[in-house]
Formats: sequence, C-alpha cells, structure tokens
Amino acid sequence: MKGIMVQDSFDMEEEDVVGDADLELDMEGISDDPYPLIGRGKYPGEVADVEYKKSKSGNNMWAMKVRITAGENQGRTFFNYLVFTDQGLPRVKQFMQAVAPDLLAAGPLKPGVIAEEGQLEGRACTIRLGPERYEGKKRNSVKE
Repeated sequence: MKGIMVQDSFDMEEEDVVGDADLELDMEGISDDPYPLIGRGKYPGEVADVEYKKSKSGNNMWAMKVRITAGENQGRTFFNYLVFTDQGLPRVKQFMQAVAPDLLAAGPLKPGVIAEEGQLEGRACTIRLGPERYEGKKRNSVKE
C-alpha cells in the first residue's frame, strides 16, 4: 500500500494497549484554556519552523512557529506570519535584519529556498507578545 508503513511483527502485550483503569482525574481548577495568556512583553526565543505557503487571500508568505527559550514560559510556541506583499515587505525586512542579516546581505531573498532548506530554523529572535481578541476571546499575538 502506498504511503502506509506495515510492520510484519508487533510484540505488544494486551496490558500495554489498555489504559490504566485506576486513573482518576480531578478537573476542578483546570483551566478551560490550554494556552493561558502570557503578559505583554519581549521574550527570548528562536525560530522553530518556517513554511513557505499561500495566505487565505492568495499571497505568498512564511508561516512560522517561534518558541520562547528561557524563563517560566520556556517552550511555549506561537505562530507568526510574514506576508510578501508591498505592505508586508517592511516587516519582512525588519525580521531579516534582526534574525538573519547574513541572508539579507547575500542578495535577493528566495523565500521558498530559505524555508525549504531550514535556513531560519534555530536562529535566535526576540518575541514581542501582546494580547488580541480572536473569536471573542483574548489570546497571545506575536507583534514583531
């Protein structure tokens, strides 16, 4: 079958398949929001992942994940989008000046190649967060 990996032998005892019948979870005091707000501010981070794709309106963009690398929120990941339009290019340039000045100085940017080769992943950045309303709820939003 194409795209499916089949394993010929599988050594798993039945007890490994069934969950712990004695598990009890007290849900009192558990937040309804799995991603609580983080205070407005700047956080040390890194670029975790970059995809080159089209926005809903058909514009080329980088859809990236950035991750906080220190402090009590270490490991929290946020989405950031840089759109390659006349209006979005100044923000792309600011990002590249801060995170990858070597790529900016190398000549015309090739966003698809940069994303495909992972040239931004692992680079240090500063993540500026601020709250924003989305579908009636406050959420964290990357401001730059």
